Amino acid sequence: MTAPDPAPTDARRAEDRSARIAVTVFPLLVLAAALVGFLAPTAAKTLLPQVNLFLGIIMFGMGLTISGRDFAEVLRRPVKVGVGVASQFLIMPLLAVALVPAFIGESHFNALRYALDSRWTPERRQLDFEDVLLILVGILSTEPQIAATIRDQYRVFVVDEYQDVSPLQHRLLDLWLGDRGDLCVVGDASQTIYSFTGATSRFLTDFRERYPAATVVRLVRDYRSSPQIVEAANRLLADRTKAGERDRTMPRWPDPLELVSQRPAGPDLVFAECTDDEAEAGWVADRIAALIDDGVPASEIAVLFRTNGQSQAFETALSAKLPLVKVNPLQARRFAEACGMRAKTDAVDARILARMGAALKLEPDAPAAENLLVLKDLQVARTALVKERTRLRNRSHVQVNSVLKRQIKARLTLVERQLAELDAEIARHIACDKALERKREILCSIPGLGPIAAALILTFLPEIGTLDRKQAGSLAGLVPHSRESGQWKGKSFISGGRRPLRDALYMPALVAMRFNPDLKAKYHALRAAGKPAKVAIVTLMRKLIEMANALVKADRHWVYKPA
Repeated sequence: MTAPDPAPTDARRAEDRSARIAVTVFPLLVLAAALVGFLAPTAAKTLLPQVNLFLGIIMFGMGLTISGRDFAEVLRRPVKVGVGVASQFLIMPLLAVALVPAFIGESHFNALRYALDSRWTPERRQLDFEDVLLILVGILSTEPQIAATIRDQYRVFVVDEYQDVSPLQHRLLDLWLGDRGDLCVVGDASQTIYSFTGATSRFLTDFRERYPAATVVRLVRDYRSSPQIVEAANRLLADRTKAGERDRTMPRWPDPLELVSQRPAGPDLVFAECTDDEAEAGWVADRIAALIDDGVPASEIAVLFRTNGQSQAFETALSAKLPLVKVNPLQARRFAEACGMRAKTDAVDARILARMGAALKLEPDAPAAENLLVLKDLQVARTALVKERTRLRNRSHVQVNSVLKRQIKARLTLVERQLAELDAEIARHIACDKALERKREILCSIPGLGPIAAALILTFLPEIGTLDRKQAGSLAGLVPHSRESGQWKGKSFISGGRRPLRDALYMPALVAMRFNPDLKAKYHALRAAGKPAKVAIVTLMRKLIEMANALVKADRHWVYKPA
């Protein structure tokens, strides 16, 4: 009987010793790393990009020590190995999730879970504004060093329109402040307009309760309005408060401030009740005409209305009574700056507009035809529905909840039906006008322009057929503006014009690029000359509207003329 070879025994002993060292040292290293991350999270986060690299090196090193005997051990003890694997990949992560609320609080944990799990899913990959605030609240709640850095960075916080602060925004402000009281807020509880987002004036009205040492300054001096207007505002707010006290179903309005005007007395207020926007605009136009007949300067007259959607009614009513010129606000502002006028008040604006009209010899705009006004309203509604359809389609692709998917589908069906109704109504209005119908026939004869694009052009470029080539391109905002100075030559760009018209020409240009022989050849020539695809498409859009204007002016259909 021969003695066993001692070499394998020594190798095995060395291997076992190395294994014992690894089993002992590796957990200690993990615990040490966890301790460093807990005590110095900011410094530890700098190592995050290298974690995968470190794990790869560790796993590679462990793989070099594996032999066939190790695999045999796994096969002999599958249950024990399975329990170890399950503990590593299942039990330990679940234990960590269970311990999180104990360290950061249940509410904060729920906020983080909602923001990061419910909203930021692999399918959605989307965050909205409220999610950003929610995550920020979670970070400041769980990361004391980050919160301390922010508090040290900003000495004083000032919040304007404090009556419109939501609970989430208020929580974020508290986390920013910490235990300090270096806070200045400005607000008016009577001007709360964001209640639909969760905003409440309670944070403003209860400010002294949370900060007993706070100084309250009541800004009751009104430098903007005459005593008559201020008195009317005071009476309106007081009546609203009393109505809320009488009717418990109405919201409880806070006690309003009693404003005091600092301006000289003005004319008495006149109240008029009208049945609709058109009647209101007509009453205003009659009133303005009467004031001008009485010798009141037009520069002392201004019209204020609630929303931009009411402007058309006032334009129509005023153009029927007085010469009306509609001026681009940006152009007016640039003219004022060119005149060295940087101040902006009602009086300054009136003088600048009068000076601009005289200098540029602006001609009064012709009153828009009633049919075109209706078409514009229909097109604006259609554009909104198209955007809504796109939004719903995008949501349907990422939505996983069955109930929400069903609702989105139902909403999509409704939007499609409404779009079809609007398209039919637009076509009917155009067909009722022989001139518009003829123009549509001409436009639809151009390869690339269909009925929808033709209707948009007729709506937002009613002057088509009366313009020269450059005017047509300029009104669409498709004429490139050169930028040169001496030897320097910058890139040309497009700007201005009528945005809906420019948007309406994009898809027709893409179609014309393939099916309109003239424009197809133009596109390939531009690309061959090294022009970017975007520049070439914009050129096609300009050529398309120029071609449409020329054909309408000539009152003839498009005909292909081979070279």
